[in-house]
Amino acid sequence: MTAWQEISAWRPPVAGVVEVFHAHFTEHAYPMHVHDAWTLLIVDNGAVRYNLDRHERGTPNHIVSLLPPQVPHNGSPATPDGFHKRVVYLDMTQLDESFIGPAVDGPDLADPVLRRRVGQLHAALANRGDEFEAQSRLALIGERLREHLRPRLAVGSAGPARGIAQNLRDLLDERLLEGITLEEAARLVHAHPTHLVRAFSAAFGIAPHQYVMSRRVDLARRLLLDGQRPGEVANAAGFYDQSHLTRHFKRVVGITPGRYARTGAIRGTGTARVDQKTCHRLFLRQTSLKLRASAGSCKPAGSRAAKALPTCVGPRGGRFMDVATAAAAATTALLGAMATDAWGRSVAGITALWRRVRPDEAETVHTALTTTQTQVLAARQCGDAAALRRLEIEWYSRFRDLLDMGGPEVAAELHELAARGFAERPNINQRGTASGNGSINQVAGNQYNLGRQPPAQ
Repeated sequence: MTAWQEISAWRPPVAGVVEVFHAHFTEHAYPMHVHDAWTLLIVDNGAVRYNLDRHERGTPNHIVSLLPPQVPHNGSPATPDGFHKRVVYLDMTQLDESFIGPAVDGPDLADPVLRRRVGQLHAALANRGDEFEAQSRLALIGERLREHLRPRLAVGSAGPARGIAQNLRDLLDERLLEGITLEEAARLVHAHPTHLVRAFSAAFGIAPHQYVMSRRVDLARRLLLDGQRPGEVANAAGFYDQSHLTRHFKRVVGITPGRYARTGAIRGTGTARVDQKTCHRLFLRQTSLKLRASAGSCKPAGSRAAKALPTCVGPRGGRFMDVATAAAAATTALLGAMATDAWGRSVAGITALWRRVRPDEAETVHTALTTTQTQVLAARQCGDAAALRRLEIEWYSRFRDLLDMGGPEVAAELHELAARGFAERPNINQRGTASGNGSINQVAGNQYNLGRQPPAQ
């Protein structure tokens, strides 16, 4: 079976909600990790298998799982077809730390009323303007959760003292961003390094280095949803560089930081737009040039088929494609072609473009196109707007990844493909020299000035 994943994450303007996270995984397995927030989880299809406090547990679709903060857990599909899950991460204002112990003892709640209310909360959180409804539903959910957990407080056991392990965790939290060596930690906690690692792992069920990385990934998620770029987030969250962030982020969350951030951006804005400041920033990033303050403007492309697709005009009048807008336009054209006679032509054109830019992903994309068509047509027939939105986000992210690697030339070519229904056409890619040492690329009949090039030495 082909691995499949769809992810959507955003932060709604609702007090107490840290993040909303929807995902469909067929194969991805979460490693042991921790969160700063409560994890309120429901599964719509399939089931999730996870370990919490050294006990294997599961979440079928009639169960509500409440995983407490700072307690390590993992997760993986429990069925061959994977799972669709919806998660709301709640801060400590909704449930204080006194409920952590009872939640560890019994995280899975078989409560149909609670299950229905959590589903209603997700529906309210998905729509801007329904914040008051979301707040009201969250209040009822918090009350219901406390009713489940409160009787266990009286029988909660204090457990053995965790002195060394707890001291190390406090130290790791304090030095999360700058980091600390094991030798220094051992000296400050007054324990041998080996004993320190064993004590921490025995007490919390996760190695110290895993704890630190999962805390940093958690912080990175918040910063990405705040609109910061992955390169900035890597430094702000304590990672060595963006590659270091990407490796650990994908291992824990299942997708790259860039794709994760874009799902939140789509959810928040609905439509990709390019203003003057962004236009200049994208031009800088694509051409590594410095723009004069008065140079450049954003306006629709000249092609009649692409009136809604803006390009940016550089200092000398050359055009380049904004990759975000090109990806959005391609997504719209792709979904629109699925119920038409042009679909086979679209599949061939998209696959050919992928084979040239990212050949290692071409076959996966070809298979995904067939699967997506089936899902889109079924969702349209059933009126499932949420499923259509998930598929739109998935393909927008795929196109963005392609264009991030291919750059403005591929963005221009994707624009042309979308404008003619993704029909394949011999690629015209001629390179010439513009006045002022500019470089002109002609792609499928349109010229795009890639900006001023350094003079030959």
